[in-house]
Amino acid sequence: MPSNKKGMNKKTPLAATEIGVLTSPNYPKPGHRILVELRQRLNLNAGYEIEFTQLGKMFGLPRSTLSNWFTHVQNPAIQLLFGLLERLPESERNAFVRGHCRILPTLDHACLASEPAIIDHVRSLLSRPAGLTLISGQSDYARHFLLSAIGNSFSQQDANHRPIAGLICKPPGRLVPLNRAFYLASDLSSEMALRKVNHLWPKIREAAPMLLLDGVWLRAPHKRAEILKLSLGRHLVLADEFGPGEPPVLKGTQFSCLEVAGSPGSTLQVKILR
Repeated sequence: MPSNKKGMNKKTPLAATEIGVLTSPNYPKPGHRILVELRQRLNLNAGYEIEFTQLGKMFGLPRSTLSNWFTHVQNPAIQLLFGLLERLPESERNAFVRGHCRILPTLDHACLASEPAIIDHVRSLLSRPAGLTLISGQSDYARHFLLSAIGNSFSQQDANHRPIAGLICKPPGRLVPLNRAFYLASDLSSEMALRKVNHLWPKIREAAPMLLLDGVWLRAPHKRAEILKLSLGRHLVLADEFGPGEPPVLKGTQFSCLEVAGSPGSTLQVKILR
């Protein structure tokens, strides 16, 4: 009797050999439908529709690529991811997601919930068309968290959902990076960081109604006069280690000064100094 080892060893999906019998799917929903539902939730949270162009700028992808992913592509990698996640107990699944997602700073974040009156004051600054807001304090993390919370909350509150622009002289670390902000690597020398600031400055100087700068005042002192002058025409938010009497605010500038303290995983304390 002829051997049929080749046919016996061939792996054929059960669904292809038994009519009406289904194999266990990796994940039953196409990958692009998962992306569509996730985008809908993002839009609902933001209060406006996030266009593919904006998503592309967030992740460095062409609009055409994103449009294809959201409408046609099955994205088996996304199906695999969710198929694996749902095989974890719910507590472990949630812990895994939390462990791989960075912190999204907003003025509604739980770590700022103990300061409702002060945060309402900070929120009122978002509608300021021009002026200078300083964020000081010994904690570099707390300063950057509050600056990022202001930046992330601006477009949501702004009537036309205009974007911000930013230059941050360090990596985002544990925090979700601001959309349309440039971050510098941590291993840059002082000279190289200064070159990067000079290179990026023209790209952000006239780019948005709100400009957020973290570490620029200390690392690029030659830009200080221009920073102060820009605050007469739009809103600048500066986070840094300021010396006594810094900055010397120009006459006619709407000026606010906030001091923030705290560390990752703790409640942040915010004071209004002016």
